[in-house]
Amino acid sequence: MKILYITFIDFGDLSSGSGVRPQKMYDAFIAEGHEVKLLEGLQNNFKSRSQRVRETMKWLKNNRPDICYIEPPSGPFFNFFDHLLLLKLHRMKVPTALFYRDAVWKFADWWSVKGIKRFLLMMMHRFDLMIFKRCCDIVYFPSQSMSELFSFKTRKVLPPAGEDNLPTTEEVSVKKTAIYVGGVSERYGTHILLKAFQIVNEEYSVDLKLKLVCRVEQSDPLVAPYKDKPWLQTFKASGDSLQEIYQTADFGVIPFKKDIYMDFAVPVKMMEYLSYSLPIVATDCVETARFIMSNDIGVICEDNADALAEALMKILDQNEDFLRYKKNCRTVLLQSNLWAHRAADVVQDLEALNSQ
Repeated sequence: MKILYITFIDFGDLSSGSGVRPQKMYDAFIAEGHEVKLLEGLQNNFKSRSQRVRETMKWLKNNRPDICYIEPPSGPFFNFFDHLLLLKLHRMKVPTALFYRDAVWKFADWWSVKGIKRFLLMMMHRFDLMIFKRCCDIVYFPSQSMSELFSFKTRKVLPPAGEDNLPTTEEVSVKKTAIYVGGVSERYGTHILLKAFQIVNEEYSVDLKLKLVCRVEQSDPLVAPYKDKPWLQTFKASGDSLQEIYQTADFGVIPFKKDIYMDFAVPVKMMEYLSYSLPIVATDCVETARFIMSNDIGVICEDNADALAEALMKILDQNEDFLRYKKNCRTVLLQSNLWAHRAADVVQDLEALNSQ
C-alpha cells in the first residue's frame, strides 16, 4: 500500500514522546511492507517546511497515495501550505486520518499562554479544527475521554504503543531501582516523586534508588534540594543510552498530579515501561490508572508523596504479585500494544474507506 505520511518533526530526535511516536509509526509502516512517502520537518523552520510541503504537492500531481496518515504538532499549524496540502488530499479523495494528540489549549487553568498570543493561538487551533473536520475521514485520540471533547464525525482511540525489548523472564528482581522518564514540573508530579523517595529511603530506611531521566539541570528548583541524595541519579539520555538505563531498572513510576488534563492523558512513557516488562507505580489519573488496573500491571495511589511512598513500599513487599505484573506487561504489549498493531489499525481503518 502507498502511504503519504505527514509529520511535523525532524526525524532523528528521540528525546521526547512527541518525537518518538511519529518515527516509530514510520518504522512500523515500513516493517509491514508499505511504500511510504514521508513529509517531515519542524514547522518552526518556515522556509524549509514550506519547501518540503510544496515538493509533496508536486509529487501528488503524478502520484495518488492509497491513504494518508498525519501526526500533527502539539500546537496549531503555523504554515498555511499544510492546510492547502490537506485540502488537496481531500479533493483527490484520499482517505485521511489524523492523530490529535494534545488538547491543552482547551483548558484555561492548565495552559500557560496568556494575552494576545493566547487569543491568536486559540483562533489558529479553531481554524485547524475546521480544516480537520472537512479533510480528515478519521480523527484518532490517545484516549476515549479526550475524544469526547471534540465533535468530529468519526473519532477513534489510538493509544501509544511500545516495543518488545526484553525476553520473557521468570525471575523476580531484587527491586532496588525505579525509573522515571519524562518532564520535570509540578504538573508532572516531580515534587511528589522526589519527596516519596525521600520518605522511603530516610523515614522507612529502605534502600530504593531512583533513576530520573529528564532534560533539566540539577539546579532546577524541583530537583536541586535532592541532588546530593545517595538514592537519586539524574540522566539526560535518549536512544541507545536510554535503553541501557531502562535495562537496569526494576519498575517504572508515573507520578502525575491529577487534574482534568492529566486525567485523559495516556503517556508514551507508560508504553515504554511495558516495552521493558517494568511494572508501574502511578498516581490515579483516570486513563493511566484505568489501563494499569485493567491489565493488572502495577499499583495505583493518590497524587501525594505519602500515598506514593506507601505504593512504593507495597510493590517492594510483593513477590508473586510483582512477577504477575511483569508477565502481564509482556502479554498486554505483545497482544495489542506494539507499534505494529497501531500502524495496522490505521491501515485497516483507512483501507476500509478505500473500498467503499
